[in-house]
Amino acid sequence: MRLILKKNHEFARVYRKGRFLAGKHMVLYALSNRTSVTRVGFAAGLKCGGSVERNRLKRLMRESYRGKAAGILPGYDLVFSARPAPVLPLYGEIEKEMGYLIRKLNLATPGQESVKANGREEET
Repeated sequence: MRLILKKNHEFARVYRKGRFLAGKHMVLYALSNRTSVTRVGFAAGLKCGGSVERNRLKRLMRESYRGKAAGILPGYDLVFSARPAPVLPLYGEIEKEMGYLIRKLNLATPGQESVKANGREEET
C-alpha cells in the first residue's frame, strides 16, 4: 500500500470529509482511513508563490513530517497544506507548528514525545 497521497480524488476526499486545524504557516487536514497505515500528502497552492517557493515549502513540510512520522497514530490520511506568507518560513517554524497541529488534533501517539535528530526531546 502506498504511504503517500498523490491523486486529486484522494486529496479532495480528505478536504471534504476530514477535520482540519489551521496554523500560521500551514493547515492540517485529517481523515480516518480504516487501515493500519497513515498516508500523507503535501500541498502548496498558487498563492504561495512561484514553483520554486511552492516546492521549497513542500520539501520543508516533508522533512519536518519525516521526523515526526513515528509518533503519529496509524490509520489516518493527512494533508498538510501550506498557507501563503510574504516570506518563506524557516524549517524550525514549520517543524514546531507541525508538532503543535498534530498534538492539537489528537493524532500523536500517547506518551511518545517528538525527538529531534540529535536525540534530545523537543521542548513543548
